[in-house]
Amino acid sequence: MANDTRIGLALGSGAARGIAHVGVLNVLRDEGLAVHSVAGTSIGAVVGGAYAAGSLTAYVEALRELNWRQMVGFMNPTVARGGFFSADRLTDFLRTLVGQQRIEDLGVDGSGPTFLAVATDATSGEEVWLREGDLADAVRASFAIPGMFTPKRIGDRWFVDGAVAAPVPIEACRSLGPDLVIAVNLNTKRFEPLMRRRRKRDVTAHAFLAHPNVPDRMKRWVRERLEQREESDAASLAIGTSDKAPGLAYLIAGSLNTLQARVAELQLARDRPEIVIEPIVAQFGLFEFDRAEELIAAGELAAREALPAIRAALDSRVEG
Repeated sequence: MANDTRIGLALGSGAARGIAHVGVLNVLRDEGLAVHSVAGTSIGAVVGGAYAAGSLTAYVEALRELNWRQMVGFMNPTVARGGFFSADRLTDFLRTLVGQQRIEDLGVDGSGPTFLAVATDATSGEEVWLREGDLADAVRASFAIPGMFTPKRIGDRWFVDGAVAAPVPIEACRSLGPDLVIAVNLNTKRFEPLMRRRRKRDVTAHAFLAHPNVPDRMKRWVRERLEQREESDAASLAIGTSDKAPGLAYLIAGSLNTLQARVAELQLARDRPEIVIEPIVAQFGLFEFDRAEELIAAGELAAREALPAIRAALDSRVEG
């Protein structure tokens, strides 16, 4: 399948589900397909940035060692405006992986792909393509989930999660000049039944409980809500059979997922990437980063299913 066709990857949003992007990259590597360029939104920017910087192996190794206590440590509450959590610790973690690399230096010597991160201007709602500057800062801007993480300031602009404007960054990827775009969409309606009970641990709640600067009255409120939360199965909530209303976190996450899925559907219809890969990842929680192996396997499975279409697209380019 190897040829001179320049392959671009548009890696979409999806929080922890984005670890499936690693599986897609593994399959392309195993098939001898070099990636020319990568555009990433949110978790797609995290994985794509690590890949472009040559740090993907270190990123995956860190994920494999991750446990929920470490995840809580990353989620540091803040009193700053614009979000419940500061992403400073996550940014520091990224910087330990990618160093002080600048986006404009990636791929210039042909050793790896060019890269850009997609973020959303918090004031105008404009989709912004971050093509230069500090890599870790650009990735931080791209995953600034509104209301959860504080916005990121770069220059004189404030940015929030790129998924608000472009959950699948197809157009951004095309701007990097590939001949063929492979879009990885994690906001798909394809899903498997969630026939398992919700886990008791809740990263957001435990982050508040573990933080020394959170007032005792807020900790008491969180503990009460945890005690009251029904251990019902996620499928019953999804289909509306629970006697109790869904919790706030469930409603926020579900609403964002629905909006992103709708926008992604419109993007795919409008921008028409040559290949679309859609891993089945709805059975994973948005913050289950500790299930990296399963998520990588889901990405590999979806990528291997897409290989016939990739072969056909590459062959048509060669014949043309």
